[in-house]
Amino acid sequence: SQRRPGGVGHVNFSDVIDSAWESLLANKVRSGLTMLGVVIGVALVIILVSLGEAARTFVDDQMKGMGFGSNALIIHPGKMDPPIEPSKMRFEDCREIARRIPEVLDQVPFVVGSAYARVGNLEHKTSIRGMTENYTSLVNHRVEQGNFLTALDVEQHRKVCVIGHKVREKLFGGMTPIGENLRLGGRRFHVIGVMEKKGEMMGDDLDDMVLIPITSAQDLLDTDKLNAVIVWARRREDLGLVRDKVADFLSGRHMRRDDFH
Repeated sequence: SQRRPGGVGHVNFSDVIDSAWESLLANKVRSGLTMLGVVIGVALVIILVSLGEAARTFVDDQMKGMGFGSNALIIHPGKMDPPIEPSKMRFEDCREIARRIPEVLDQVPFVVGSAYARVGNLEHKTSIRGMTENYTSLVNHRVEQGNFLTALDVEQHRKVCVIGHKVREKLFGGMTPIGENLRLGGRRFHVIGVMEKKGEMMGDDLDDMVLIPITSAQDLLDTDKLNAVIVWARRREDLGLVRDKVADFLSGRHMRRDDFH
């Protein structure tokens, strides 16, 4: 279908959906944050903010289905168009966002990678998700058995992990994994919990992952940078304001506006 000249309000809804899917498929690295399935949901929240009530209802339903609610935004370090520049966003940047912007409820930064998880003679290549302890309080993704990460785990770079159901099946079979150890990239991690089953979302298996403290993930992956940050506004209607304030805040530190999107 043809797009009429003008602002967002003139974009055909089906064109927006097609464009979002094309963007995801064209950049599999970025859509791999994806474990959370948030990219298309958040993109639609931003793109469709000036469209009609039916479109907003659709976005709300998508975000709720992904477990994030409809008041979340995602921030990606790096430019939108190739070549993607290295991330300039740091953990300390994210901590300051919630402290300095009153309209922000909270935020969760992510470091994303992959590694072989090993238990004895068994090994399984899985996704590594470094995050903070507030993840389960903000996202509809719960611990089924054991415990989740704590603030002390993050602060002290502890080698603890919470595993998905598929990782449990591959490495522990019918055994209870709580209290056992596994190796990630040659480093020993203590299993403290198992996440509830979530299945696949947008081609990414949410049950095939290992969640570890973000500081431990940075140690494991040898980086001080982040892959993304999810920011929650206190109110749905403040999304645009939060987006602008976060952009101003980050550009006022050590980044330009085109260093993130």
